[in-house]
Amino acid sequence: MASLTELSFNWLGFTSAMISNISFTYRSIYSKKAMTGMDSTNVYAYISIIALLFCLPPAILVRRF
Repeated sequence: MASLTELSFNWLGFTSAMISNISFTYRSIYSKKAMTGMDSTNVYAYISIIALLFCLPPAILVRRF
């Protein structure tokens, strides 16, 4: 809200930041639920694989255009 009246406000940057915040929230919720039967190394591996699957398609699209 503080940067809404700024001259160089960018909606794409704002939307990307909000999506990032939501993603980190879901990641921490999933980590806490998944920690019941796994050690921290396995949880980190699964989260890294899931993050790769989510980030790869947008990265390919951005690279093409």
